[in-house]
Amino acid sequence: MGSARRNYFFMIMKKLFLLVVAAMVSVIPLFAQDSTQKAVNDGIVDITLSAPNTLRYALADLEAVSITGLVLHGELGSDDLAVIHSHTGRLSEIEVVDLSDVTLVADEGQYASFQAAKSDVGMGKTTNTYFLSDRNETVTDREDTGLGGFYNDVKIYTTDLGGLLYGCTSLKKVLLPKGQKSIGDRMFTNCTALEELVLEDESKVTAVKDEAFKGCASLVNLRLSGLRTIGNNAFEGAQVS
Repeated sequence: MGSARRNYFFMIMKKLFLLVVAAMVSVIPLFAQDSTQKAVNDGIVDITLSAPNTLRYALADLEAVSITGLVLHGELGSDDLAVIHSHTGRLSEIEVVDLSDVTLVADEGQYASFQAAKSDVGMGKTTNTYFLSDRNETVTDREDTGLGGFYNDVKIYTTDLGGLLYGCTSLKKVLLPKGQKSIGDRMFTNCTALEELVLEDESKVTAVKDEAFKGCASLVNLRLSGLRTIGNNAFEGAQVS
């Protein structure tokens, strides 16, 4: 009987130990979030992330403020890009995005999705979904609408930030990460107020992909001396000379 009680006691202690360990592990991300450095000055927020995919928490910890400028440092993952892509809530009036001091962490996560095209034939449409990935490939699934058209589901695995700021009409200035070699497809589509794009070395950018600057009516000057490839409708509606 004494042996049975001891075994039962040890089993209970083991369970308690495992619960304590689990609780400690769950708290670790909170410490990472707490160590994030933040500064706010007249609507411009400067954030040094302690770990990838913590931007959402860093913004939630800020006092109520409408953010017009977002300056980021550290490693960025797909969820961080998803927050930027949303440009809603506190970011709904964002004018400046500075990514010049970030490193992208290709974690294979989704960061953007939107309807990229539609067809008058057979109710067809194309949806682009972007994943932060080193795979650099595009996978397309096609389904018949039954009306003579097609649903095209396009999955784009990339680190060129394609689709990131699609439709951000308040955006005026963007500073891209160091070493950026291409401007992803639809990265700035319909960013009608965009006036300035800053690159550490513009000569390293060799490609501007499909519809990257389409509808950027305020973009007048853009120097890309190393450009070799220009995608379809890359500058349609832009004023670039």
